[in-house]
Amino acid sequence: MKSINAIGVDIGYGYTKVCGERLSRVFPSQVTKLRPRGAFGSQPEIIIVNNQPFVVGDEIDSLGDFSVRNEFLGTPEYLALMGHALSLVKGYCDILVMGLPPGIYDEARVAKLEKAIFESKIRNSDGSSLPMPKAVRFIPQGAGIYYDYVNTLQQRSMQPPKTVAVIDLGSYTLDVVFYEDRRYITGAGRSYPLGISTLLKDIKAHFAKVHGTFLDNDENVLSLIREGSYTHFGRTYHLDVNPIVEEYINEKVNKLVYNWVTSDLRRKSVSKVLIGGGGVSCIGQFMKNDAVVIVDEPQMSNARGYYHFGRRQTEVLSAGDEKPETIVRIA
Repeated sequence: MKSINAIGVDIGYGYTKVCGERLSRVFPSQVTKLRPRGAFGSQPEIIIVNNQPFVVGDEIDSLGDFSVRNEFLGTPEYLALMGHALSLVKGYCDILVMGLPPGIYDEARVAKLEKAIFESKIRNSDGSSLPMPKAVRFIPQGAGIYYDYVNTLQQRSMQPPKTVAVIDLGSYTLDVVFYEDRRYITGAGRSYPLGISTLLKDIKAHFAKVHGTFLDNDENVLSLIREGSYTHFGRTYHLDVNPIVEEYINEKVNKLVYNWVTSDLRRKSVSKVLIGGGGVSCIGQFMKNDAVVIVDEPQMSNARGYYHFGRRQTEVLSAGDEKPETIVRIA
């Protein structure tokens, strides 16, 4: 089998993103122990973690919604999502890089997760063992967005700004990290329960007041944001949600980030603010600002950055000019 130097996997509450050499995939972060019964129809692919079978990602759509929630880090369900991501890789992997919310990132938790990964037996549907990476590294979520941005600048022969604040807007959480002179500032990272689901919840509540009916489908909410309407069973519903979106951005997100920079970081300004994460694809058109950079394909940015970080690790290891622990700790 071909050896692939690095893989980046971003396991989010909404979607899991996988990035590697000529590999870019997204699948829902859905996982369940349930398996369909009966012989009619095709059987889904499963991931087996310590002898427990799981249906994962797109394979689970016909069974209902089994999206992950809080407190799933290191659980068999978490390992099943990771295993499914690795099953997409056609070959062995030297290093797997994943992320942890900066608000809970510490060496003890990283060591516990690494131990859980290497002590678990993860297999495919046919019972064969998944090729496990030689090394696993965890870095703070949001750091991947920074490394993705730096890689883009390097391709253009440009240097990154001196100070960079990174906003990672996910499904349930908003993570922020800070870089100065290309170094991750330990202790500056924060995680807040202010992901895009907060906005969707506010819009659903407003929709119920205006139309007198509940709106449960997130895709229809996104249609209201992007187009101002959606059609259901032949009826078209209209709703101007721009004021709600602008309030979410200005009164919640922007205010939170401003307070973080001025109070926690005690800074009057930063050189650049980067925004990435899956939530940006919903409201990016409202966030354009000269001081803000919305990274390309924001949903994939963390996973791409993890991949670039991991690739750098393998280059250093091959060159033998630095210890990998040194790079990991300053990341």
